[in-house]
Amino acid sequence: MAKGLKMYRARNASGEIVAISQAMANQSLSCEGCGAPISYVSPYSRGGGKIKVAHHLRLAKGNDHNDDCKYTLEAQLRYLSAIGNDIDVSRRPLSLLANGKYRLRLNIIHDRFKEFAHSPRGGDLESNRARTAQVWSGDMLAPYCRTAAGLARIAELLEDDFVVRRRIEVTYRASPIDWSHLYFGEGNAGRLVRYLRSARYTKSWHPVALLVRPKIRKEGHLQCYAEEAKHNAIYVVPRICAQPHLLSQLDLDRDYLVFGQWFASSESRRSSDGKVAFDNIQVEVHQKAQFCPLLENWV
Repeated sequence: MAKGLKMYRARNASGEIVAISQAMANQSLSCEGCGAPISYVSPYSRGGGKIKVAHHLRLAKGNDHNDDCKYTLEAQLRYLSAIGNDIDVSRRPLSLLANGKYRLRLNIIHDRFKEFAHSPRGGDLESNRARTAQVWSGDMLAPYCRTAAGLARIAELLEDDFVVRRRIEVTYRASPIDWSHLYFGEGNAGRLVRYLRSARYTKSWHPVALLVRPKIRKEGHLQCYAEEAKHNAIYVVPRICAQPHLLSQLDLDRDYLVFGQWFASSESRRSSDGKVAFDNIQVEVHQKAQFCPLLENWV
């Protein structure tokens, strides 16, 4: 038997599949995949009330999913590892190892850049941008992006992402990358900015996945909700930059996992009254596979 992910729909006492908006705390609910008893969790706040956690469904205390249920970690990992089954083994983003762990080959993007004549950092600014867009928008990177964003989504939907850390090995340019440096969920704004500004990150320039919620549409980008990085009024403001046809596919006030090469401003920007400071971070999105909604059933 197995523990599972947070859920947002289930079966009611009549056997009908209902969305969480129709679920009530006193209803008899069961998993749509295996029938395990499910309980409703009301919205709540954590982190001193600053982080709002949406209502969700979870296994009732003392229960487990069937091992083959789609809401188990194993089922989700099998699904994601199958994304690359139709491509060459050396290019598969996620593979099962002999020790039972999975390996995410984060360096696939680096390999793609190497196939071009110049480094993405060589040459003038415009040629760099064109080359970067060409590499990131390629069909070959779609499985890679879907897999990485999907792993981040699994981690966010688990009650504790420690189990993901135990099961996933991440490599980039033949070196290991700690899971905590790949995925940044709720409550990690300060740690994220410190890492994006670190020499380790600016040297490796590896992609990361981030949980964001778009707030405002602006010319050429979406500004997301800010998250307080510290208790001294410093806020991290993520921005998603993309072509209009991609930005139009992102809804405001909806949570997304966004995978790409995030950048942080070199220093904080203070408000006109000097009372608060802002750290701006941004990512260039070149294809739809780089983002996925948090509340979406992939399997």
